[in-house]
Amino acid sequence: MVTTFQISEEHKRWVKSARRKYKQTAEFWIDLIQKQGGKCALTGAPLLFDTKNGTPQKGGLGCHPLYAAVDHINPKREDYGFQILCYDINDLKAHLPLPLFNALVQTKEWKQFAREWKKLAESPLSDRWTFKNLIAAGTSSDKGCPSPNTA
Repeated sequence: MVTTFQISEEHKRWVKSARRKYKQTAEFWIDLIQKQGGKCALTGAPLLFDTKNGTPQKGGLGCHPLYAAVDHINPKREDYGFQILCYDINDLKAHLPLPLFNALVQTKEWKQFAREWKKLAESPLSDRWTFKNLIAAGTSSDKGCPSPNTA
């Protein structure tokens, strides 16, 4: 049985923003979200499309690590070279030369990191600092960035 990923109002609000910024149609973005099942293309983690809780607030926290971010992968691809990633995964990718990042995602360490990222994303108790800690520590969420309550 094939199930179709359901597009929510949060997805539609996110699509409006992506449409304006990246000059693709709403149908393009909805199709991409459905194709990816609402998940990060690199980790499989469920993405946060809620602009109220995902985007930065003036004087507040930055983007949530799971907030949906557009990644440009290859302009020659049929899908115009776009994929949707978790904000922090896209940020991590952007800080590395592409050949280095492409080599990284083939390693067992990356695959373990992606499994842990996805597991955290699926956990009801996950918060943004848990993800920051995972990035800082690599594959152990017991080290890394202090939460704002302990800093």
